[in-house]
Amino acid sequence: MVASRSMHLRVVDEQHDEKALIERCCQGDRRAFDELYLLHVDFVHKCLVGLVGLRAPLDDLIQTVFLEAFRSLHHFKGDSAYRTWLYRVTANTAFQYLRKQKPEKRDDDALLLLPSTDPSPEQKVDEQEALSTALEYLDALKPKHRIAFVLRVVEDLSLKEIGAIVGATVPTVGARIRTAEKRLRTLVARDRGQDSVVERRPS
Repeated sequence: MVASRSMHLRVVDEQHDEKALIERCCQGDRRAFDELYLLHVDFVHKCLVGLVGLRAPLDDLIQTVFLEAFRSLHHFKGDSAYRTWLYRVTANTAFQYLRKQKPEKRDDDALLLLPSTDPSPEQKVDEQEALSTALEYLDALKPKHRIAFVLRVVEDLSLKEIGAIVGATVPTVGARIRTAEKRLRTLVARDRGQDSVVERRPS
């Protein structure tokens, strides 16, 4: 009980500190922006690895994300968590990058850097095998389908959360994910003779 209350107070303090940093950034405080950058750079890096892979120019993309975040910070109204808003900027940056790329095989090592949800050993093996297979084909997807698929299957976000990030309705997000799954299944069945690549998750 005491520990739970202590954790809640710590979260409130962190949110208050972050809000203060954002306010200082909006007033042109460069040091505050540097602090905000340090708070979230690892998060942005992880997101980009999942969205565009290790072969992408991650340092350049991270710089683009934070420059855009700094320029657009006055649009952040606090209706959602700052991290959700920053995720949206990151996803949009990834989308623009992917649109310019030619299809190629995805670097499978990216999977090693993605977060785990602590499944059982058997589930972990099955999930990694399925995701490993899927990640090889992500570059064959349209950017909007790829991003929706990664946010759902890899990042384990809800359809509502994904919609907030990519600026789409829940039905649209669901349709994009289903399209991605169908395309991946087709590619795997064609190239490896498998019937499916991912197990559909409930909404």
